[in-house]
Amino acid sequence: MDTDKGEVVKSNKVKINYLYEADKTPLDSSVILQGSVGTGYQTSASAGVPDTYIVSKVEGNTTGKFGEELTEVTYYYTDY
Repeated sequence: MDTDKGEVVKSNKVKINYLYEADKTPLDSSVILQGSVGTGYQTSASAGVPDTYIVSKVEGNTTGKFGEELTEVTYYYTDY
């Protein structure tokens, strides 16, 4: 992205996945956050996953800063 001063601002993405832990089936669509490298992001469990599931573990950093590489965060769910 170009700024009005002619500088190039690098951006990157964080991909958030919501999977059933037993068989890795998606329980909700993945979400993509995009921001400038060095700025902060925060992820959360999906409101779209039915109440019959609870978060069992999370892989990846749920908060952090956008980096040079794509970051992935995966929320795993089990039966309630």
